[in-house]
Amino acid sequence: MAKTKAKKRRAKLVREGRRDPVLERGSWGSIKPVERKTPTLMELKQKMNTKHKKRYQPHHWDCDDTFSCFI
Repeated sequence: MAKTKAKKRRAKLVREGRRDPVLERGSWGSIKPVERKTPTLMELKQKMNTKHKKRYQPHHWDCDDTFSCFI
């Protein structure tokens, strides 16, 4: 039987001294063994409280709250 194109490409990579793609295939397949967790209530509250702070807020401690009108 004839070799497939993919098998020919893999054999060429091995001949050239590169890593065999077959060895890179893990037993996990397309599943990544990374555990994801949902944020806790406290983490969500902290994120919402500090979401846009310090970016667009004026510095109130620098102002002396005086009003001046120049004519």
